[in-house]
Amino acid sequence: IVPGPGALAARPAPVNPLAPSQGPAPVFVNHLKDMFRKGEAVIYAFNVRTYGAQDKNGDGAITPQLGESGTFLSCIPKLDALKALGVNTLHVLPINPPGLKQRLGEAGSLYAPGDMTVLNPEFGVPGNGMSTVDEARLFVKEAHKRGIHVMVDVPSCASHDLAEAHPELIAKDEQGNWLTPTTWVDIVAFENNKPLQDYYDKFFDLMANQVGVDGFRCDIARFRTKEFW
Repeated sequence: IVPGPGALAARPAPVNPLAPSQGPAPVFVNHLKDMFRKGEAVIYAFNVRTYGAQDKNGDGAITPQLGESGTFLSCIPKLDALKALGVNTLHVLPINPPGLKQRLGEAGSLYAPGDMTVLNPEFGVPGNGMSTVDEARLFVKEAHKRGIHVMVDVPSCASHDLAEAHPELIAKDEQGNWLTPTTWVDIVAFENNKPLQDYYDKFFDLMANQVGVDGFRCDIARFRTKEFW
């Protein structure tokens, strides 16, 4: 049984994620597909904003307005604890910014993305000279140094913000109304079409080529056709 993020956060390793590495980094080879085929992937799933959260003022609560929510950099010191547990694969829940309209709760659902072609700026640290993509790439690099693969979640639906910005991506009924899966009021369904394929290509380029993740977990993959994938 893998303890929850709170248990692992009790004794974070004293690591400065911005400090230069000592010596050459080991060459990392992506074995994720083979690990899944052989049943060797030991997976830990987490949400950056909660797993990397830090109670900086010691009041026993996480207050986003005080900058206490998790970031890519604040998750780095916890990688050694995961490595010690035998984790070799991280499943990072969606890291795109949630939509604002119809959002659930104050923070919004990770599965109602406002824009799948950018990273959530809340997961970055302002004022350190690095972009959010730089920090995400550093997080992946630090995971790789420990022999840990990283895969990221692919949301299956759009937020209302995304639907308004890109109506060509949205599934509609005969009257032109957006289709909503079941009773999920904060999201609308994507259409399986070429514009969505092109939009997803931008997502995969961001995650694989810029951030450097090793694979993907596609949320409700059956929402897309085999031909689409």
